[in-house]
Amino acid sequence: MKKIILNMNQSDLHVSFDIVFVNSTLLKSTVVKTEHIALEKGVFFFEKDMSYVISLLERVINENGYQKAPITLSLNSNNLFIETIEIPRLTAQEEKKALQIEMERLYNDYQDRFIFVQKSSLVNKQVKRIKIALYDRVRYKEILNFIKKLKHPLTKVVLTPYSLGQSLSSNRLCDFTKPFVFVNISTLSTVIIVYRKNVESYHISNVGIDKQEDLDSNDYYLLKRDAIKLIANDVKQVLYNTKNFDARNIYLNVENDDDENSCDLLSDYLGYKVMKPIEKQEVLPYLSYLGSLSVINNGYIFPTRIQVSKKK
Repeated sequence: MKKIILNMNQSDLHVSFDIVFVNSTLLKSTVVKTEHIALEKGVFFFEKDMSYVISLLERVINENGYQKAPITLSLNSNNLFIETIEIPRLTAQEEKKALQIEMERLYNDYQDRFIFVQKSSLVNKQVKRIKIALYDRVRYKEILNFIKKLKHPLTKVVLTPYSLGQSLSSNRLCDFTKPFVFVNISTLSTVIIVYRKNVESYHISNVGIDKQEDLDSNDYYLLKRDAIKLIANDVKQVLYNTKNFDARNIYLNVENDDDENSCDLLSDYLGYKVMKPIEKQEVLPYLSYLGSLSVINNGYIFPTRIQVSKKK
């Protein structure tokens, strides 16, 4: 079955798209081709008529023979944020009330202002940790209206960084018998995952590596070195903040670069051995996208339809 992952990269009002064309079977999904579309500098997605962008996306999709293929929208946005709240274990009704009180304290009228989803886990027998992902409700409605104009079925809306953990699990890219840190560097951002029995935490860095064709090998190496040095600082902070964690197992995947020296660079900056994940070349270059197609049992899945509340 043909499917499309539309990865929407948003930095404030600036937007670009990765269109990932996928052939899926019951056993696996294979990326056939990817296309990247960036809006011109100075063009703000939420302030312009986007009909020409719709036309461009439709043309690229049709040229690749994916007319009417269902779309999974994967959001990679710096305007989407997550609040973590810890509360005692309560009944479902008491928990709902406690969350409403805490969220109203943090964000007045949050139910009118944001679209939000939550996931929870147990800290211990007495305490529950709830993570709530929030995105501006009006902006989200605009995005859904934009996707609707493409006239493709929208199957679900997921968060790009958090679907990565699903990719790791479904493709068995690491040794899951031991705790590990997985660092995945894409063109625009980096996701650091801490795994201990299950995915314990995600950390997002706005540093990526773009393999620019016009750079000679030395200039590209310097660009990559500087990026990995910044990412190493983030990894160190994650390791520092993660209690009682053995840092012997650190994996690194650079999606558009399989050069061994990336692991060596990160290893030098961290002072720990860094490994490449288990080799699966049909998966690794597209790791941050493919998790969007998985059946996510405990991830952030946003609604495909919403109503915008009208102020009285």
